[in-house]
Formats: sequence, C-alpha cells, structure tokens
Amino acid sequence: MYCKEDPKVENINLKSIEDHIRLKDPQRHKAKLLELLFNREENKEEELTQQQESENDLFECYYCVEFLPPINKNEYEEHMDSNHPGWPAYPSMAYLKRFGLYSQGKKWEI
Repeated sequence: MYCKEDPKVENINLKSIEDHIRLKDPQRHKAKLLELLFNREENKEEELTQQQESENDLFECYYCVEFLPPINKNEYEEHMDSNHPGWPAYPSMAYLKRFGLYSQGKKWEI
C-alpha cells in the first residue's frame, strides 16, 4: 500500500499507512479524502440525472392505461397508428388540458 498524497510512503501494513495519514499533515490528507468523497457524490448525482433523462426519452401512450412504455420512438408511433389513428402522438399542453390527459413532462408538451 502507499499514500497517493505522499508516493514515497510505502508499506504493506495498513496500520502504518493510517498512522502516516493521522500524524503527517492530517489536514492535507483530510482535504484529499473530502475531495474524493465530494467527487463521488457528484458522480452519483450525474448518473441519477442521466438516468432520469433517459427515462424521459421513453415514449408512453397518453391514451392507454395498460400499454407499457416502448423502448423507442418507432414502436410508439406504430402503437399510435394502429390503436389511436387520428389522435396526436405528441399532444400539446392545450390538447392535454382540453381532454383531461396527464402531462408526462415531454418537450413537445408546450
């Protein structure tokens, strides 16, 4: 094992590394640990945001309760053509309100 902050410090014994961190410039080591933890939290938040964005890319039918959200746009459009001909696949907010449909937070719902 070695200390990333002090590459000269090498030891197989974990206790020695812990002593080094605790005794030699603990503020610098603490700052580095806090930075690593902060970066880890930032990465988790980014992953969550990306996951939420990808979930928003799923297409759900505005008119069916039983219809499971398809994975891609083509399946959604096929579903709309076969099950809801003449109904808008990408309704506006005004259309949703007019017919009592729920918004899905999609970008075309303006």
